[in-house]
Amino acid sequence: MLLAIERLDERGVQRLIASIFDSVRSQPSHSLAVQMFVSELLHIGEKALRRGSASVPSAKETERLPSRGELGRLGSAAELEKWLQTYYVALLKLLKERHMAGGYSRHVSQAIGFILEQYSGFVTLEAAAGVVGLNPSYLSRIFKEETRSTFSEYVNRVRVDAARRLLESGQYSIKQISDQAGFSTHNYFFKVFKEATGMTPQAYWNSLGDGKTAGAKP
Repeated sequence: MLLAIERLDERGVQRLIASIFDSVRSQPSHSLAVQMFVSELLHIGEKALRRGSASVPSAKETERLPSRGELGRLGSAAELEKWLQTYYVALLKLLKERHMAGGYSRHVSQAIGFILEQYSGFVTLEAAAGVVGLNPSYLSRIFKEETRSTFSEYVNRVRVDAARRLLESGQYSIKQISDQAGFSTHNYFFKVFKEATGMTPQAYWNSLGDGKTAGAKP
């Protein structure tokens, strides 16, 4: 779920919520299973908000999310599911605006938003330029001026951050993580990851050593 949030993947988040509720949709809203799912999904949302900000979310930001006071008035698991879908749509919109409000110009902010949404797939400067409506060479210049990184360096940084979160989850093999983070080849993933972190993906996984990544595989 956190990975889908980081990708700002609204459809992916909605599919995950629906799949979670598939097994409990017929149960009463007060059942333990339903309440556990709701609590966990809210916890994940809070974690995403904290991760995307240097401080506790502001009151102005939290006011833009559906009020939790509404939860007590919902009488079925289906209604809770619908509320959570609405909550996450608002959350993703807020996170996207945060990403695009880093003091950059409109076009660079749009390019960053494009990277954050598409990094797991095929991302090029030319594609981003087409989205924001600029010549690729001009976008490349202003992107470097404002972010102090080239377009490709920024893409790789986003992909390495995603790979680190996947490694920490312990749910995927290193090959799967390379693919999901958007790297074109396994060897390129190792090269870029080591340049960014000083460690290979395997060494990074080994360094965690707290049992959380027991499911990860080379």
